[in-house]
Amino acid sequence: MPLRHSMPAVTRTLRQTLCALCCLIAVGHARAQAADDGDHLNFTLSGEHDWDDNLFRLPDHTLPDRGTRHDEINLIAGAGQLQTFQGLQQFVLSGTLEDERFTQNTFLNSVVGNGRAEWDWRTAGDLSGTLGGTFAQQLSGFANNRSFARDLVDLRQYFASGRLGIGARWALRASGYDQKVTHSLEIYDYDDAHTDNGSIGIEYKAPTGYVLGWDYKHARTTYTDPTSDYNDNSALLRWNVQLAGDLQLTGDAGYQSRQYTSRTVGNFSGDVWNFGINFQPTARTSLDAAAWRELRAWLDTTQSASTTLLNSDHYVSRGVRLAPGWNSGAHWKLTLAGAYEIQDYVAGDSTTFTREDKVASSSATLGYGFLKYFDVAFGVRFERRNSTNSDYSYDDRLLNLKLSGSW
Repeated sequence: MPLRHSMPAVTRTLRQTLCALCCLIAVGHARAQAADDGDHLNFTLSGEHDWDDNLFRLPDHTLPDRGTRHDEINLIAGAGQLQTFQGLQQFVLSGTLEDERFTQNTFLNSVVGNGRAEWDWRTAGDLSGTLGGTFAQQLSGFANNRSFARDLVDLRQYFASGRLGIGARWALRASGYDQKVTHSLEIYDYDDAHTDNGSIGIEYKAPTGYVLGWDYKHARTTYTDPTSDYNDNSALLRWNVQLAGDLQLTGDAGYQSRQYTSRTVGNFSGDVWNFGINFQPTARTSLDAAAWRELRAWLDTTQSASTTLLNSDHYVSRGVRLAPGWNSGAHWKLTLAGAYEIQDYVAGDSTTFTREDKVASSSATLGYGFLKYFDVAFGVRFERRNSTNSDYSYDDRLLNLKLSGSW
């Protein structure tokens, strides 16, 4: 990647971010003097420069039909969150806005973001819950499509939940959401989706602090193309156990069934589970580990953020992940991560479809905090995908430099 020629762009991005951060700190101090006790207002501003040698996730020696294989991306992002309290009630407003600029593939330039409004309500008794809505817009990734065009994915969701405490240890839970997902690219109109999701469950909290629960979930998803409509049902046992103060076990396990309403090809039913471990052997070291088997959508992680979206086609993901970390206690922070995943793609509307991908990835991020408000981080990531469909095999290398500030 031509790092030498990109240095002016990096310098410009970091300079703009630094100036904006200084303004942010000044505004923050002024706001702090006027803030009421109990209210919290937080700002974050960041600038990032990425070098990606395979932006469209193509096989070796393959060039895109449009644009260039490698690119550099400048990202300027701002985020804010306001928390305010009225008696037992808490209200939260948050949002993020990000400007993404591609040096070579300028047709992908986008301004994306998300917003969320939430009311955390509580009665004087044992009844509590949430009510709110969220909106997100993001640029779709390219690992599973060859459109070589900008596809902005919009997600709109309204949600509600309730919890009723029964005595000191037990609680009943219920939640639901209404969600719509749309694509800006016309060729993906068939994948626009509407989902109604609801769940009920019971929870037990032991005197030692660990939590056990059981949940039943049902989702009904409809598409522009009705042959992709399906019903999804799952029953899961979940847990959160704290051991010896420095070891935490989390996860869930159960059974899931996804059945299409107008066809049998592509139906899935089987066991699903997630196991997570967080271990902190010392005050400055940590280890996160995870293993899973779950049903996932074809839609990819985006350039700027990851959002869970429901897609008409799906795959069974089996994988493991390890992420050790270290911090100096004052300024330095190092995070490493490695993952291996097997993706077994479930046949869509074709009885002859077969595909299995094996994805290995590793990353490292070194960060440094200074002047109380600022952080700078340098990261490197490598991903290799081997697929039984050679069109989806690729190697990708990504470098990034990021400056951020928070108040």
